[in-house]
Amino acid sequence: SAMPPERTKTLTEAFDKGTVEALAAVLQLSVDELEKSGLLHDTMGAGIPKYTELREKLYTAARNYALDGVHTPVELVTKGDESSQPLARHNMDAQWLWYDGSMSPAEFCTAFCIRLGIVQRHLRVHPARCDCGATVTNDLEQIQHTFSCDQFTSTTHTRRHNMLRDEICRVCMSFGISAVKEPTCYAYE
Repeated sequence: SAMPPERTKTLTEAFDKGTVEALAAVLQLSVDELEKSGLLHDTMGAGIPKYTELREKLYTAARNYALDGVHTPVELVTKGDESSQPLARHNMDAQWLWYDGSMSPAEFCTAFCIRLGIVQRHLRVHPARCDCGATVTNDLEQIQHTFSCDQFTSTTHTRRHNMLRDEICRVCMSFGISAVKEPTCYAYE
């Protein structure tokens, strides 16, 4: 951001393109599939800045700080979730996006794709008819149906609940916080 924006256009375009291509390669998707999600540059999705569009704001902010000591924050990613992906709105905490080794690389890639409303090619089963009678015709329907129907996958709601419960307990205990998997001290009505 220390170089004038008219001199950084080619550099930022190459960087932006390379970043998206690298993500596509890691997730085993096409660049078009990623861009169609509408979430590449949003905090609710991949959270990747679009530096080509931000270069003037970044330069101005850096210049103002260097010359006048005025700190001008620049939003690097959108926060509005302009996409049509309803799943993204439920991923308010993006910390899991920063791979920490608790998931296998394959699980991380799958979770990242689900966040973007995309199913990796090797996991796509649509078009398909579930044993419950529902028809799945696209990625988003496949993701939503997988999470809501026990007949569509061998992983039941109970198993998913238990896996999530166990992981939450593991994380709590790794920070020294005691956790009970199934507390019995609460009255449920």
